[in-house]
Amino acid sequence: DRNGYLNLEIKRIEEDEIPLTSFHFQKEGLEFLHTLAEQNALCKKLCHLETSPGACFGSQVHSCSGACIGNEEPDAYNLRVKKAISSFQYRSPDFFIIDKGRSNNERAVIKIAKGKYIGFGFVSNDSDCNSIDSLHDYIKAYKDNRDIQSIIHGYLIRNSNLKIVKFND
Repeated sequence: DRNGYLNLEIKRIEEDEIPLTSFHFQKEGLEFLHTLAEQNALCKKLCHLETSPGACFGSQVHSCSGACIGNEEPDAYNLRVKKAISSFQYRSPDFFIIDKGRSNNERAVIKIAKGKYIGFGFVSNDSDCNSIDSLHDYIKAYKDNRDIQSIIHGYLIRNSNLKIVKFND
């Protein structure tokens, strides 16, 4: 914002925007953001969860350090926001995950574009997984949701040896 603080917000994704994460329902997103704010001591006004004038409620009960009224330095606050974001954000917005397939003769391919899950497919071991154009052809589209995002993030954390192929969509 104009005071140097990072803000988080749940809103409808515009076509040209890359979200930090996505949800099927606004209520699900708001619950997630409330939890994120509480776990990371983020100001609920700067997360657009409170709209009252003046200090947020958390500032009054000392669960917030008062970033919304300038009592906390932007650098200190923003460090907590970035830490909170890193717990669920992809390192790159556009990439394929390539892993073992259903059999020894194939590999699984998962597509993430603009930070959203697009779908998955399978490719034979004979195919060139470095050819980005061909990888797009193997993907069957599926709906993105918070559960699949959570599964993918967890899988990426637990499996650091996965092949990741970045692309520009």
